[in-house]
Amino acid sequence: MLEKYAQNPEREYWEELPNANFPLTLIDWQIITKPSSLEKYFNKHIIGTIKNNSKKEFSEVKVQFILYNEKGGQIAIVSKGHYKFKPGDIWKFDIPVTDDIEKAKLKGLYILTKGLKEHKE
Repeated sequence: MLEKYAQNPEREYWEELPNANFPLTLIDWQIITKPSSLEKYFNKHIIGTIKNNSKKEFSEVKVQFILYNEKGGQIAIVSKGHYKFKPGDIWKFDIPVTDDIEKAKLKGLYILTKGLKEHKE
């Protein structure tokens, strides 16, 4: 499935990875609460770890989550990107959330299909 990266229309298409596993692995993720000087805003974060299992360097990858309120209604989709993701690298992401969320669900992992580099061993 291809999706246009809405925040940057001049970019090439993104490819959604099947079942969030290959060539990237979402090792773990969770919602945490951090103290904030802005009261309830920006105190929740989605943190996690992703590994590049392939032999390719990705010029850009992103992870997206769907956010839900206490009544189970979808309130937002958030994402975080990472550049120059080399083979074997591990990315620890941290997505600040401005909404008062009750839960989140992984929407997907995506790779930018333009500019893939094969690494020779």
